[in-house]
Amino acid sequence: MIRRPPRSTLSSSSAASDVYKRQVSTQSTGNTVGIMSMACRHLLIKYSGSRNPVSRRTGQSTSNVSAEAAEAELNEIIRKLGPECTEEAFAQAALARSDCGSFANGGDLGTFNPGEMQSQFEEGTKETPVGAMSPIVLSDSGYHIIFRTA
Repeated sequence: MIRRPPRSTLSSSSAASDVYKRQVSTQSTGNTVGIMSMACRHLLIKYSGSRNPVSRRTGQSTSNVSAEAAEAELNEIIRKLGPECTEEAFAQAALARSDCGSFANGGDLGTFNPGEMQSQFEEGTKETPVGAMSPIVLSDSGYHIIFRTA
């Protein structure tokens, strides 16, 4: 069984978070009975209020990006992708623009169980039907759109 470290440990440093992520990846052997796993792609735009305002795609600081600018850019991406957005189109948009390190894989975060992601992101994923794109979700990392794959 995967046990999440106390919240204070997770939020105190990114090193603790990285240790937790490694524990999850080495201990996880599939779905735990009674837990509904999810999978998604996402496109993240970091801004000045992000917990780590540095783009993993460019290596540049995003401390000069306002919340309004990040949200406006995501709204434009949503408009371009359209209501019938496909996973392939979403992956291309994430590859081109996401500030998360997952950009290299078209924003693919793989499968995760409840409690393994930031709560706002997890809720946004749960509320998005499989095969559909979410509205904008704000988390400690920044502004996201999510394409749920499972």
